[in-house]
Amino acid sequence: MSEIGQHSGATGGDSLTGSGGRRAGLSLLEVVLAVAILTGALAAIGHQASVGINAALRSELSTEAALRCQTQLELLQAGGLRRLPVTDQVLPGQNNWRWSAELLPSEFEGLQLLRVSVHRVGGRQERWSRWTMVRLVQAPEKIPGVRKTSAVRSTSLEQRKSR
Repeated sequence: MSEIGQHSGATGGDSLTGSGGRRAGLSLLEVVLAVAILTGALAAIGHQASVGINAALRSELSTEAALRCQTQLELLQAGGLRRLPVTDQVLPGQNNWRWSAELLPSEFEGLQLLRVSVHRVGGRQERWSRWTMVRLVQAPEKIPGVRKTSAVRSTSLEQRKSR
């Protein structure tokens, strides 16, 4: 016989037991503990993946809202001030996006604050798709060819009364 066969016979062990008479392999307790650790690690990784997906969605919606708001603000500055105030109107070509705009008084003579807001309607993430921008613009009565709106008249009257 070979030396290996003689050695195992001399200690009284067989091929399934180690040198101390214990079985080689993992106990049930070790397997349960390993599965518990693996399950915990997978749960933590799954949670982090969920947080990452939500952050990406929030970022995407917020960026889209900011771009739409900037576009509406620039369109109004390019000649749409006569249509103000506007409340909860559908963005052209975008049925699920709404916008509002108004002129507000400012501290500077001849200038007013143009506030434009956009938001997405529907879906679970509506709160992530709200955006508002404010910009100083020349008061419409100072721009040739632009008629005064009721909002502009009321702010002009308020400014006169405060003097």
